[in-house]
Amino acid sequence: MAAAFKEVWPEQGVDDEDTKPKMMVPLRKSNFVLLTEGSGLTLKPDKNRLLEVKEVKNNVGPTVSNMAATALSQRDDPTQNFIGEFITDISAPVVYGALASNARLFKVKGNRSGLTSIEASGRGIKAELVVTVHPEKLVKVAFHFAATLDGSNKIQPLTRWNPSDTSQWIIDLNHMFTPQANVVFEKIHADYWVPQMKDSKEKKDPTKPFSLAEWDTIDVKRHPKANLNVFLVGKWIGNGSDPLGSHIIKTKDVVCDDTTDHGSILKLLSHEIGHFLGAGHPPVGKRHWITEMSFARIGNKIPHDFVLLFNPW
Repeated sequence: MAAAFKEVWPEQGVDDEDTKPKMMVPLRKSNFVLLTEGSGLTLKPDKNRLLEVKEVKNNVGPTVSNMAATALSQRDDPTQNFIGEFITDISAPVVYGALASNARLFKVKGNRSGLTSIEASGRGIKAELVVTVHPEKLVKVAFHFAATLDGSNKIQPLTRWNPSDTSQWIIDLNHMFTPQANVVFEKIHADYWVPQMKDSKEKKDPTKPFSLAEWDTIDVKRHPKANLNVFLVGKWIGNGSDPLGSHIIKTKDVVCDDTTDHGSILKLLSHEIGHFLGAGHPPVGKRHWITEMSFARIGNKIPHDFVLLFNPW
């Protein structure tokens, strides 16, 4: 097997599925990467002097795959909220080991934003890792839950979701986007919204689904301090079909249909937020559920090419 840079944990900022492995490093913080079959190779300084690279350990043990599986299962458990500790605590990869007995573990710190690469060479072989360093990108999010009023002027939700769900959504979105793209979401608003029609100021007919065709005719109340407004509307009809949700480019709104469970709403939110951050759909064969709604790949993977769209420096 040839020497190669590999991820330590899935979905934590190293994309080794591409033809050339790539890595996202947060500015003034660190990420970790493995060099497999790298015994005797010399690591050269990065080409553009953006990084501080330190070898944490060589010849580490064989159990990181078990650690990664455990970490991912804990991340998917809403009662757990410590996956980030694994990537910031040097002791974790040392204690739990790595993929191969001759793998070398490196800690990579980003000192300046930009694009660079690191190379390990020797014995007539070479391994290269493309590295991009990204500052933190903060996205302030406002959640709006469609509702109507009953005869007593009490809120009657039009969606199965409610404002109390949003705290866990923010946690899970940050578990996906922060380690892979250094994008951080902050909730600044979550409340019910009673939509009215722009022209008549009458309440929208609650028996009819929301649709992309009529969105411009609704008096949509966006939060003035939010970078992103997310609308949970119960039933949504998009462009000629029901795609479950839409990112409306003109207004930068994300609108979501109801879904069946927590996992499915996170898939929908992450997909539409990916569009909001600048991504289209990937080509066939490069599908990841965070950016492609036909879930050909299981997991939360953000391909590195999309990181450059989500959070350019």
